[in-house]
Amino acid sequence: MHAFRRTAVAALIAAATLIAPSVFAQSSSAKSSDPCSSNAKACIDLALDAMGGRDRLAAVKNITYESQGYTELTEQSYRQAPFITAYTHTKGTIDFERQRLLLEIQMTWPESDPGQFQSTATVVAGPDGAIRRGKSDSPASIATVDSARYALALGPMRLLLSASADSSLRIAKPEMIRGTLHPAVEFTYEGRQ
Repeated sequence: MHAFRRTAVAALIAAATLIAPSVFAQSSSAKSSDPCSSNAKACIDLALDAMGGRDRLAAVKNITYESQGYTELTEQSYRQAPFITAYTHTKGTIDFERQRLLLEIQMTWPESDPGQFQSTATVVAGPDGAIRRGKSDSPASIATVDSARYALALGPMRLLLSASADSSLRIAKPEMIRGTLHPAVEFTYEGRQ
């Protein structure tokens, strides 16, 4: 988690330099005046400005998205040819204001028994728990709760805000992303370094 968080912040800082390179160019003309080489808070503030500003990011109440994915599984049975493929279509809403995640999931298993190839479920998750609603309601997994925590605090819309709120925010070793060295910072989230 630690290395991922550092890389994710480095990626957001890198994205911010692409969105508003003039903001970063002003401070990177001389190495000594570059806030990302010596001052983590100033570096995050610079990235926040390039992303539209702290107030604008904090004002985002929710995000709605759709995703599609597939999984290829191997199995030891007569149906092996060589994979069993499952398809997933997800409609999601990340509600920052109410601190919850809503997922409408449709799974398709083309090689399942007749009448069982498709299933749907609705998942409502927050930092403190999750419920899965399908044919019957059941608690969702701890992984689902962790995903909700991640989306609400460490996803692209909240990562810089979470980093700037941490008192242990500090400059980290620069990260190589796609062949280019980018500044990075480290911070603590939920007591984890």
